[in-house]
Parts: sequence; C-alpha cells; structure tokens
Amino acid sequence: MSNEEKLRLDELMARAIFSSTVPFSIVENTHWINFFKALRPSYTPPSRYVLSKRLLNNEYERISCEVNNKIKNSKVYGIQIDGWSNIRNESIMNIIVTTPKPFVFKTIDCNTERHTGEYIATELGKVIDDLDRNKCLGVVTDNASSMKKAWILLQKDDRYKNLPIAFYSCICHTLNLLIADIIKLKSCMEIEKKSKNIVKNIISSHILKANFTNIQKTKKIDCSLKLPVKTRWGSLCICLKSLHKNKNVLQQLSVSEDLSVIERLDKSVKQSILSDEFWELVESIITLISPITIWITKLESDIPRLSDVPAALNDIKNNVMLQMSTSPLLLEEQNILNEAFDKRYDMAIHPIHYAANVLDPKYQGKDLPQGCDVEGIVYIQKVADKLLTPNEYNKIIIELAEYRSHEGLWAKDILWNNIDDIEARIWWNGLCSNTSLSKVASAILSLPASSAATERSFSSYSLIHTKRRNRLTNLTAKKLLFIYEHINNLDLEVSKHSKPVKSVQTNQESLTINNDDDEGSCSYQACSSSSENEEEYYNTDDIVVESEGDQYGETDSSDDDFFNSIKPTLA
Repeated sequence: MSNEEKLRLDELMARAIFSSTVPFSIVENTHWINFFKALRPSYTPPSRYVLSKRLLNNEYERISCEVNNKIKNSKVYGIQIDGWSNIRNESIMNIIVTTPKPFVFKTIDCNTERHTGEYIATELGKVIDDLDRNKCLGVVTDNASSMKKAWILLQKDDRYKNLPIAFYSCICHTLNLLIADIIKLKSCMEIEKKSKNIVKNIISSHILKANFTNIQKTKKIDCSLKLPVKTRWGSLCICLKSLHKNKNVLQQLSVSEDLSVIERLDKSVKQSILSDEFWELVESIITLISPITIWITKLESDIPRLSDVPAALNDIKNNVMLQMSTSPLLLEEQNILNEAFDKRYDMAIHPIHYAANVLDPKYQGKDLPQGCDVEGIVYIQKVADKLLTPNEYNKIIIELAEYRSHEGLWAKDILWNNIDDIEARIWWNGLCSNTSLSKVASAILSLPASSAATERSFSSYSLIHTKRRNRLTNLTAKKLLFIYEHINNLDLEVSKHSKPVKSVQTNQESLTINNDDDEGSCSYQACSSSSENEEEYYNTDDIVVESEGDQYGETDSSDDDFFNSIKPTLA
C-alpha cells in the first residue's frame, strides 16, 4: 500500500467515525482490528492519538473553510446564541449563524465567565464584526434577562446603533412561557399534578406496568404514557394526550380484580382515572394548549418563518379566547391569562415581524393590528437603506405600494397562484427577482422565527460528549460537534463533483475509494426537526420519565415576579 493510499483510507475512516459519534477507542478494539486485517491485510488503522489530533484537526479545518465560505458568500445573515451545561456541568455557549440555513459557527467554553449581559454582548460583537456587521440583520435569543441586557448594550454601541439589526425573542421560547402561565393557574395545576401521579404510579411498579402493557395489546393501543419535561412546558399537552389515548386502558386497569394490581394502584390515582370530571378537564386543557403546541412545532423549523409570528399570535389568542369560555378556568384565572397573553405578545413581537408579514404574499400585512403594517414598512425602509443603491432605494415605496395593491408587475394573476405552497423568500427570488423590493424581502424573510437550531445543536452535543466520553476536552468536543453538524450535507454536495472512483486491488478482492473533491461548496443538513422529535416522543415503546436536563432554556426571574404579582387575586 502506498503512503498516499494509506492517508486517504485514514481520512475516510476518520470521517466515518466523526460523523457517527463513535468513540475514538474503536481503532483499538481487537475485533475491528481483525476486521480491517481481513479486509485489507496491508492496512493498519490510525492510532487513537492520530485520530484525535491530526485527523480531527484536518477534518475540522476542511469543513471550517467550506462553512466560512458559505457564510461569507451570503447576502445577509442572522445570529442565534444560547447557553448550556455539558456533562461535567461546565458552561458552554453556542452561536449559530443562519443564511438562512443554520451553521454552528462558534462553541464557547465560558470557563469562569458568568452569562452576564456584558459577556454575551462582547461575544456577539466579535461574531458580528468577524462576519461583516453590515450584513447582519437579526439576533434571536431566548427571554433571559442577560440576553435582553446584551440587546440593549449592542443597540447603544456606536458600531451597530445605525444598523438595522433586529434584536428579538425566540417565539417558541415565548410560547412555552405562555403555556407555563396557563399551567401555573390553580385549575390547571391540579390536573397536571393528578396526571403526573397517574403516570408515576404505573412507572413505579413493574406489575402495574406489565398489566397496563397487556391491556394495551388487547386493545391494540401503542401510545405509551409520558411525563412532561420540566423546562419544556408544551410537553404537558403530550402527557395529557397520552393519558387520553389510554383512557380505556387505564379504566380497565383500575377495575381489575387482580390483587397485585389493587395493592399497588394508589386510591387517589384510581379515583382520578374513574372520575368523569377528571377526563373532562383533561380534554379542556388539551383543547386550550394544543393550538400553542401546534404553532411551536411549526415555528421551530429551520425553514425561516418570521412572517408567521403575527399570524401565530393572532390565531392563538382567538383560539384561547374561544376555549376559555368552556374551560374549567375561573373568571379570575381568565383575567390572569389575558394579562399573561398581552405580556407574552409584547415580549415576542418586533417591527421585523410586521415587515416580514407585509412582505409575505400569503399575508401582505392584511391582518396586522392597525398601524403595525406602517411599523413594518418603516423597518423595510431601514433595511433598504443599507442593502440598496440610492436608485434602487427610491423605487422601494413605489414597488411596495404596487405589490400590496396588486398593480404593475404584481397585477399578473400567475404570481399569486400557489402562494400557500411556496416559501415566501423563494417566491420573491424566483418570481420577482428583477425588482428592488425583492432584495429587501428575501433578506428579511431569510431570518428565523426561533432559536430552536441552537437547542438542536445542544442535543447533538449531548450525543457526542456523553458520560462514557466525559474525558473529552471542550476543545475536542467543539470540533466533533462542528464536524457532526455539517459533514453529511457537505459531503453530499461534494460528491456531485467527486473525482472518478479509484479501485485498489488486494490479493483477493478490491476496495473502492471515492476521491472527494475538496473544492466543492458546502450546504447544511439541519438537525431533525421538532416534528420528527415529537413523533418519536409519541411512539416510543418505553414510558418516558421526566427529564432533569435543561433542554429548552429558562424562565427569567421577571416571569415569576409577574405571575406572583397577579396571583393574589385568586386568594
């Protein structure tokens, strides 16, 4: 085997290991070594040291170059940032850059630094300056007080205060906080408590669990019971739905004459299961929360849905108001919920949402509150001032008026066909690309509605830096995350321009090697979408237990202060 062939095989093997979160120790496993000897006797796999040093660094540099070029060539970009704790409880922050595809751009080991507004603003400023501040259109974070402090500091910074950078909240985090407001109401808290007690009682006993499973099989029900995740309040809806789907199973279990079941099933749990009132309340809360969880699932997609935010908030408000009249909520609780919704609305909305809604052909700003479309148009002008030449800028208002009144170019009916089936950004780039307005529209519509991509990057991080791999340094884990997040789609795109396949003959069989073209451009394959995750959540065969991890961000202290300030009205 030539040295060139050896290096190429090492590279391919390393790439396979990095892209599948396999531990480096695989190259020291006797059975894998024997496998490679049988496959290619002249080939010796790289050592664990070489794999974790030279090969890892080479692959990291290769992908970094492609990702940086992709971001550099984008017309505009957005930024997401969030903090997390790794398996050693060390503080980590991830910064995602969207173009609109999300790229894990930077993983920061915070060490002894606290997540203060000043620290976050400094790190964001470094990224904005590195990537050309004039191309940055938005920064989206959760609602933590430190994040909002960072917004204020950057907005006052002389480098950015004259730029149309929008600092706005992750809509999914805000909607999760709205669900938390609902759960904190006394009527809902009682149902949550009873529901969790039912699931926990069955989980705690293998006898009850086995009987429950056997009844499920006879009734051909494959939906397992689920507990809500502490920091993902929308999961309460999933918990309640799992109970409701298993209502007949639970009731049959409750009336079982088996002594082992009778002894282990709590009396309070049995009473809840056999209570018609309990199930009516469960159905009411599902109906109340479901519209919110549906929108969360839609908006946390990697597809930019900024224009959907005003529509989502209006739809949720209409549904909540409709359901409250038949819900178990007391009048005082309904008033509290109305106040909470108004607070969350103000927390979630920004002029950029109005601008995106105006520019989306599905909406055109028609359902915005009075005057909000004007706020959106003002923001559109600010963006146009930075992105367009003076001649192009002068056409913006005229084109915007023609677009909204369906005149001029936009008088053609063909442009408005299938607007519900095409992404707004693609509509502008594909059908109206010769207009000045299209440049501004595609830029604004490329920004994400949520920072869910950052949350998904932490999920990937947890697959890499596990309890069994807790000796990984943060630097190594960062490189592995970067490779894992980008390598699959990068290689798919590279393979389109790959060199001819080279066959290397051995004494018994041939080994086929693809010579990838390292000059190919890169794209990004997003993490599994929330809808896929929810599907797994519903169909797992195991009873899901309550998570102790902080998987979706946190409530800032002001949220508790707000709720506590209005809670006495229930007394």
